[in-house]
Amino acid sequence: MREKVGASASISPENGEVIGDHYKLLPVDLRNIQELDDIITFAGMDPSLPTLIIAECVLIYLDPDSSRAIVGWAAKKFSTAVFFLYEQIHPDDAFGQQMIINLESRGCGLLGIYATPTIQAKENLFIDQGWQRAVGWDMLKVYSKFIEAQERRRIERLELFDEFEEWYMMQEHYCVVYAINDAMGLFRDIGFLEDRQTMLNVPSIGSP
Repeated sequence: MREKVGASASISPENGEVIGDHYKLLPVDLRNIQELDDIITFAGMDPSLPTLIIAECVLIYLDPDSSRAIVGWAAKKFSTAVFFLYEQIHPDDAFGQQMIINLESRGCGLLGIYATPTIQAKENLFIDQGWQRAVGWDMLKVYSKFIEAQERRRIERLELFDEFEEWYMMQEHYCVVYAINDAMGLFRDIGFLEDRQTMLNVPSIGSP
C-alpha cells in the first residue's frame, strides 16, 4: 500500500486511517453529520470542486432518518457532484424476503429497505433531499443494456450460471441509482444513454 500512497503517508491499522499527500482513508460515523463535516475539513476537501460520492451497500444498512440526513447533507455540501448508489430493492416478494432473512442471519439487517423498497422510492429520496435529478436501473437492466449479446452468451455458458432464473431474480433485487447536482454544467453527458436522450428531448421552459 505504501508504494501506492507514497513513502511519506501515515498508515494506522489500529485507527483505520491512511493519510497521504494525495489519498486519505478516514473512518467516520455516517450518522453524525457534524463528524462528516469535520472529516471533510480535516481531509482538506474542497466541496466546490466536482465530486464523485459512492455508496455501495451503505445507506441501506442505516436507519431511514440517517440515510435522509446524509443524502440531504451531501446535496447542500457538494454543488457539482454525482452520488452513485448501489443497493437492494424489492423486499416484499418471496426472493426479497429470503434475501433479508439471509442477511439478517449474518448480522446484516437492511434497516432502510422498507423506506426505499423500489427504484422510484430511491430516486425520490434524492430529489426530496435537494438533488437536481436522479435515475435508477435494476441490475438486470444494466446487465442487458451494457453487456454485449456475444459477451452475455459467453458468460451464460459458464457452469456458474446453471440456474438463470435465480440469477435474473437476484439482479432484479439490486439496483444502481445516480443523483446529480450540476452547478458548473459539467454533467449533462453523465448517466444512462436513454435517460440522457429523454432529458435532451425535454423542451426548456420558455422555448417556443
